[in-house]
Amino acid sequence: MPCRAKPRGNSAEGSSEGSEAASNDNEEEETALCYEGRCPTRSSQCRNLWGPLSQVSDKYCFETLNKNIESACGPGIKCKPE
Repeated sequence: MPCRAKPRGNSAEGSSEGSEAASNDNEEEETALCYEGRCPTRSSQCRNLWGPLSQVSDKYCFETLNKNIESACGPGIKCKPE
């Protein structure tokens, strides 16, 4: 289910990542996919996986990677472009 980050200044109930999403300046990351009440951005997921100095790659890398490997879309299923 798509969701939008809360505007700046709003508290994020029950989510440690919500406050980061609310203060995000990257317009491309305004929307996120929510799961169990959490709506992390690509930036926050990247930092959680690879550390505080990591950065999100450009859209081309995501599109290329998802076309060429089996990923989060399931075993034997390549993700369709969004």
